[in-house]
Amino acid sequence: MRLIGGRFYGFRVAEPHHDGTPHWRTSLALTVFVEPEYKQAMLDVFQHYCFEEDGTEKGADKHRLKVVEIDPNRGGATSYIAKYVSKNIDGKGLDKGVYGEDPIIAAERIEAWASCFGIRQFQQIGGASVTVWRELRRLKALCTETFESLEAIRQSADESDWQSYTKLVGGVFAKRKEQPIRPRSW
Repeated sequence: MRLIGGRFYGFRVAEPHHDGTPHWRTSLALTVFVEPEYKQAMLDVFQHYCFEEDGTEKGADKHRLKVVEIDPNRGGATSYIAKYVSKNIDGKGLDKGVYGEDPIIAAERIEAWASCFGIRQFQQIGGASVTVWRELRRLKALCTETFESLEAIRQSADESDWQSYTKLVGGVFAKRKEQPIRPRSW
């Protein structure tokens, strides 16, 4: 994705409030990686949109935008994301659910909520195409000469090697039109 000349990519998680309203998880609404020189511009954009409507209402300054930089001493981005994905998928390995309840029951409720209302709980933003990754994993092999140059990409997907797949399609900041394989819009 583009950001005032800069690029970023990341991951977002949506969960239900007590009343069922979807929200981006307060402590992990978005995990974003951005080129250092564009960090402040990105924060300014987030700040603008978070407070554009009713930004002066009580509590907005404390609850609408909370920026937390990943502390490598506490774990990397993967551990932050895995915790919240686990909360929403099966709850295994967690002490408590979103609101302090049994995590397995909480995960079942969240799954029902997402299914009932068509909520996409997890989404990669930017980066290599997940659609292409999934479709390549369904293929056995690209054996014709026409597709020979794409076989390494298919193999990386088939072997669940996201890092290699991402590099082979041009990296996290590659424009879709520049990637050697991409979803087609009809």
